[in-house]
Amino acid sequence: MQRATKSRLVQGGTAIPTGIERTRSDDSDEVPLRHRVTGGFIVAVLLTVFLGFSSWRGAGQTADDADWVAHTYAVMEMIESTTRHVIEMETSARTFGLTGQDSVLEHYEIARGNLESDEHELRQLTLDNFSQQRRSDKFEPTVRAVLEFAGRIVAARQQRHTVAELSDAVEAENLMNEVRAATQEMRDEEARLLNRRTPRALKRNGARRLGSCSLAYWWGQAC
Repeated sequence: MQRATKSRLVQGGTAIPTGIERTRSDDSDEVPLRHRVTGGFIVAVLLTVFLGFSSWRGAGQTADDADWVAHTYAVMEMIESTTRHVIEMETSARTFGLTGQDSVLEHYEIARGNLESDEHELRQLTLDNFSQQRRSDKFEPTVRAVLEFAGRIVAARQQRHTVAELSDAVEAENLMNEVRAATQEMRDEEARLLNRRTPRALKRNGARRLGSCSLAYWWGQAC
């Protein structure tokens, strides 16, 4: 009679694993699987952290780039506004000098007030740009000259009823040419900045979206 304690039974010359040996075999198969699952989860978590940080950092950079693009447009708009009000003020002053109409004088005073406000705002908007500040330093004396010229014409018409002379027109044209040249330099600088900032903002925004999609994909794979 064979002993019941044998770990294997033999049938037809083939050894049959007992229940204990089958359990050990199953356990040995499950260990690599658990390791792979655990490793995959760890990788997913690390990728989530990395992509999440990259997405957060990219979002901040994208917001900064968008702010700079908006700032550049604001400066360009203020340059246009300043130029427009210089022209309106000078034209209104000369027209008043010729006609003496109160409605023209009112338009001149409004344009003059807007110009002074625009000039201050333009200076504030370009505080971050040293080259634009230098251009403002050159532009402001030109604006002062236009203001003084316009003021003289208005005062002459109001006090002595003197009509503007041809020499006034020549002086006005020279001053306006200086204004146009100065503001064009400022426009060119802002256009250069815009051409540099806009593609960078679009590139970072695309990278941020790619990071967000990658994060969603990896979470889907992990789940």
